[in-house]
Amino acid sequence: MPKRIAYLDLAKLWAIFLVCTGHAFQMLSVGDGAVVWRMLYTFHMALFMLMCGYFSHHALTMPFGAFVKKKALQLLVPTVAYVCLNLLATRVVTGGCPVGFIHNEAIGGMWFLRTLFACYLYAWLVLRLPGALWLRIVGSIVVALLFPHGYYLQFNYMLIFFWLGYVMKDYDGWLKAHVGGVTAASAVGFLLVPWRGPAVLTHDVLFHDPLQLPVQFVGGLSGALLSIGLLMLVCRLFRGGWKDRLADVGRYTLAIYGLQGVLLENVVVRLANIDAAVCPAGVQQFVVAPAIGAATVAVCYGIARIMKKNKVTAKVMLGG
Repeated sequence: MPKRIAYLDLAKLWAIFLVCTGHAFQMLSVGDGAVVWRMLYTFHMALFMLMCGYFSHHALTMPFGAFVKKKALQLLVPTVAYVCLNLLATRVVTGGCPVGFIHNEAIGGMWFLRTLFACYLYAWLVLRLPGALWLRIVGSIVVALLFPHGYYLQFNYMLIFFWLGYVMKDYDGWLKAHVGGVTAASAVGFLLVPWRGPAVLTHDVLFHDPLQLPVQFVGGLSGALLSIGLLMLVCRLFRGGWKDRLADVGRYTLAIYGLQGVLLENVVVRLANIDAAVCPAGVQQFVVAPAIGAATVAVCYGIARIMKKNKVTAKVMLGG
């Protein structure tokens, strides 16, 4: 079994913590205009996809049949399972399940896993084409941006970071040797861009707002590299078993992602709301939201560890 890379597992933990923290804003009156929300939504899913691309090399060398089977079991089966749980949770909490919600879940529930599967499949095909690798990668990104409805579930934008992660694997040694400079440059880039969630890259956006893609790309890449660089430096500077214990949580990101959707987004958010009369806006975004995010990660991690002990739940819910 290949040796785990602690700083990347910690980066996964950081990313899923940001996901849970971002979703916690749905129950806060401060809303999605808060600076913390805008900051984390600038890069957190780009960070996830970057790491997925980093770890994609082995799967992308497999024969097509085995490759599709592996990724379907790993990504699509959990998608169906968690979508069904979302529908059940909605039914239990609200006493019904609106047709609109069922439609939205059927199309976009667990959207990141669906998009990741599409990126894997697309990349597998692109890597079988002739020509220089860099030319195939750039060409595939351009095609995805120009393809009608290529923006579906942010596919065309997430694909860019999938490929960056794939390429980053080959430059891992360079990154480690220059981590200080990369981290500093990333910090500058992240501070200079406007913080906001990425726009859906429709043709209208691409052709009528040409700065949107480069600006949100710089924000996503700089935030992702800043996170990875800082965690790499932390792993170098500090010793101790706490890193391995935290890194273990990062290995359950798929399950935590699915479970937080059920528990946080479809249960807690529907049952609890915090307004400014109860808690000031600053405390909401800097204390309450991160606290809810951390608690959600801890609870979902505990449930995932229990599910791992059963073969059925391990395969269906953890992609195992």
